Amino acid sequence: MHRRFAGRPPRRRGNGAGRLVTMVRSADGRRARDAKSSSLQRTARLACSTAVAALLFSCATAVSYEALPIEEITIQQIEEAISAGDAVGAIQDLSAVGRLRTASAERISSLYRDAEAVLRDQFFDAIEASDFVSAYAIVRSFELLGGCECIDSWNSYAVLSALADRFAEEGRRPASLAVRTKAAAVAPDRKSALRSLAADALEWGYPSFAAYAKERLAALGAPTTGIDVPPPPEKGTMIGGAVTIWVNRGIRIERGVGYPDRVIGSGFFIDSEGYIITNYHVIASEVDPTYEGFSRLYIRNPDDDSTRIPAKVVGWDRLFDLALLKVAYTPVYFFSPAVVNSYKPGERIYAIGSPAGLDSTITSGII
Repeated sequence: MHRRFAGRPPRRRGNGAGRLVTMVRSADGRRARDAKSSSLQRTARLACSTAVAALLFSCATAVSYEALPIEEITIQQIEEAISAGDAVGAIQDLSAVGRLRTASAERISSLYRDAEAVLRDQFFDAIEASDFVSAYAIVRSFELLGGCECIDSWNSYAVLSALADRFAEEGRRPASLAVRTKAAAVAPDRKSALRSLAADALEWGYPSFAAYAKERLAALGAPTTGIDVPPPPEKGTMIGGAVTIWVNRGIRIERGVGYPDRVIGSGFFIDSEGYIITNYHVIASEVDPTYEGFSRLYIRNPDDDSTRIPAKVVGWDRLFDLALLKVAYTPVYFFSPAVVNSYKPGERIYAIGSPAGLDSTITSGII
């Protein structure tokens, strides 16, 4: 009954003549639909016949051409890739050609040198532009190829350290510490790199990174004196680092009735500058190019539930269902993201958030 009355008023029962007219109209409607279906079927058969005829005709009248040897096509493609600046792709193809021995060793060596020269120029252009992400991708390519003296003393650790320094100068401390963590894993002197990571993490207020560095140092048999990681705060304090994400998508029309279209999710402050981690699916309408409609992103003010603070998306990853937001607000607490592998089965953990908009929510369980 609810579905019947949702979209239109109920019909009044008429007399017998009225019902007869209704039956005649229904029969006419069925005949019209049958005729339309038959017409569509004829159209489909005609389209299939036309497609098959075109396919057979094209096969019968195909233009013949002289095929080049596969090794020549590959070498031509490699030369074109080098000219276009795709040195990494060219090196990959050269590796395949070398294994198949379909070209002379002298020619392959010459193309290798040409590709390395292009890659070297791209590397130093990236370094000069402070594009250390691209520089890291190139230096890793060189390292996987066995190294190259053409980039002087640069290696993965040096590039990652430069990227971490740039993030620190820009005030992006969590990103700087995350890159330093990765750099410490490939550092020539891992102990020194881990001590530096711990010192910066404690100075900037990210104890989880310091705990990770301390744990790694202990595993290497190095002393950890001076790395005093503070104990975790009370759970009530940590709740202050969670926030409600609110996406207003206007009004949704269903069966002629308008409903507020809202997306609500949990977010977590990761630094004192107002950066928040949340799920991509919560803010998808803000960045998805296929979405057509109204969308406005806010967070609910932790100090006042009745007010909302505008936020913006500064980064996202759809595959990992993660997004990074920025809001003009200083949290009372922020979480310190880090990789800590000390959790064990049976250990108690806590989940904090604002499911369905319920602020200051906390629950617990065991691993």
